[in-house]
Amino acid sequence: MGIVKESLLDENGIPTLKETIIKNDNTIFLVDYPEVEKEFQTYLNEKWIDDLEFYNKELATYEAKL
Repeated sequence: MGIVKESLLDENGIPTLKETIIKNDNTIFLVDYPEVEKEFQTYLNEKWIDDLEFYNKELATYEAKL
């Protein structure tokens, strides 16, 4: 499943998964793969904040060097 790109840029929210994706001309529905949503929720609960803080730190370093 894919992540909604706009949700990655929303500083007041959390990333969200797309409800559907198209692969090889077939529509795949998130509701048919509850394990994907469960794994994503685990990531959000256990690691996402750390990754976001690391990203923001690296972005600040990058922008300072420019």
